[in-house]
Amino acid sequence: MKTKLKKFWDYIKKHLKGLNKAICFICKKHHKFYPIILFDIIWCYMRYGTSYTEYRVFDYCLLDGKRRDSYLNVNRHRKLDKYLFHKKKHLLLNNNKEIFKSLDELLKRDIYNIKDISFKEFEVLALDKKDILCRGNKNEFKVFHLKDFRSPAFMLEKIKNEKLFWVEGALKQHKTLNEVIDEYSFISVVSTYDGKEADIVASSIKVNDGEGGKLTGYIDIKTGKVKANFRDDSGNIFTEHPLTKYKFKDLEIPRFKEVIELVKKAQCKFPNIREIEWHLYISSNKVIILGANIWDDYNFIQIGEYLKNRIGLMPYYEELIRKIKY
Repeated sequence: MKTKLKKFWDYIKKHLKGLNKAICFICKKHHKFYPIILFDIIWCYMRYGTSYTEYRVFDYCLLDGKRRDSYLNVNRHRKLDKYLFHKKKHLLLNNNKEIFKSLDELLKRDIYNIKDISFKEFEVLALDKKDILCRGNKNEFKVFHLKDFRSPAFMLEKIKNEKLFWVEGALKQHKTLNEVIDEYSFISVVSTYDGKEADIVASSIKVNDGEGGKLTGYIDIKTGKVKANFRDDSGNIFTEHPLTKYKFKDLEIPRFKEVIELVKKAQCKFPNIREIEWHLYISSNKVIILGANIWDDYNFIQIGEYLKNRIGLMPYYEELIRKIKY
């Protein structure tokens, strides 16, 4: 009983601290009065199901009721799950083996599970490809270069230690993305399916910051161009790459039409999963699907500077649900 009470109290303290930090940030940024923001956060949670983090990220203190009501948040998305995921079909997204099997005709390449291949087979792969693209079951991606290891055996040990089970030869990245930074960048595309056709909700790109972190940029799905600024995991804004000084406003994603076409084809392979986030890689000569999972990063896509008239994603999903139901 004492253990449960301690956990509960630790939980309360954690969120009180987070709430206070969020309010202080908002007051400083927008010159607001602490008690007013506190009561407004409480009101927005009761009215819209918005957490204090979402309130801060969406700049709710600047929005009227209509715009506040247009935002998709975690609580609202949870209520949509019964329409977006048929029974427990969404569990398929946690099984890369089944995903690769279903998408075999679209992947058109060899992907190996290190549990299923011998060391000799891995050695041949590493010596032949030199660069190995790896991913885990949670769709984390890394590229290892054979030149950084004493032998394929040390590379394999590193891959296993980091619990990256799926491996394949890495292709050379498209030259446009190499101009940003000569390390592998990944594209995220979120698709939906209304029972008749696939559609695209949002897209973003993640690039290495040169120091082990990631920078994320919003991609305009109509033009394939990066819109506004990049952000790191702490929300810091970048107008250029901190290492290469590449100006992000100049970035146009290569082969983006091909990205969209491939994602729509892939989405149609899973008609009972009506929302999927796809991870892709753009090489010098083709677009590659790396994996898929359930989308949960609604906050980044709904940052104010990325939205037209500060209208969030809720109207889109309300229309999608109407199509699914009728």
